[in-house]
Amino acid sequence: MLFACVIFLISCQKEVLLPNQVKEPSEVVTPEPQPEPEPQPEPEPQPEPESETVYLRDLPNHFVAQNHFKLAKVYTDDSDLWDDTQSWSKDDIHTFNDFGDGSIESSKACPDNPFTSISQNWTAYADNDGVKLTWVDLEYQPVIFTLKSILLGKSFTVFYVKDGRKIYLNFELVTAI
Repeated sequence: MLFACVIFLISCQKEVLLPNQVKEPSEVVTPEPQPEPEPQPEPEPQPEPESETVYLRDLPNHFVAQNHFKLAKVYTDDSDLWDDTQSWSKDDIHTFNDFGDGSIESSKACPDNPFTSISQNWTAYADNDGVKLTWVDLEYQPVIFTLKSILLGKSFTVFYVKDGRKIYLNFELVTAI
C-alpha cells in the first residue's frame, strides 16, 4: 500500500512554474557623451638657447663676411647697462670677415672718434680661461673679450673686465647674405 500511495502522489504532482521576475529600471539613464578635449594650442617655438660651451673651431662658421652683427644688450652680473649705452654704439654694424679683418659701420658718429666706416682686425684664441676674442669696446678701444656663449649664425655674448666688474656685450645677427 505504501507503494500505491507513492505512485498516486507522483501521478498527482503538478508542475508549478513561477514567472521569472525581471526587475525593470525605474528610470532609463543614457550616458552623456564625453566632451572632446579642447585641442592644445601649439607651443610657441622657444628660441634656441645660447651654448655656454664655446669652441674655437666654431668661430670660422660664425665669423664670416656675410654675417653682420649689431649690439643688442650691455649688462653686468647685477645690472642692465643698455639705457646707459651711447646711441652711436647701439647702431653700429660689426662684421668679422673670414681671415681676421673686420669692420664697423656707423650711422651716428662718436664725438671722440667720428667715422662712418672703420676697419678693425680681430683674432681669436683659446687659453685656460676659455676662448678669447680681440675686438673693440664701446669706446672703440682694443680689448680682449672672453666668449661667454654663442648661438652659431645668430648671436654671441662676450665679456671683459673693466674697473673690477664684468661687462657683457651681446651681439645679434642682423643680416646674412
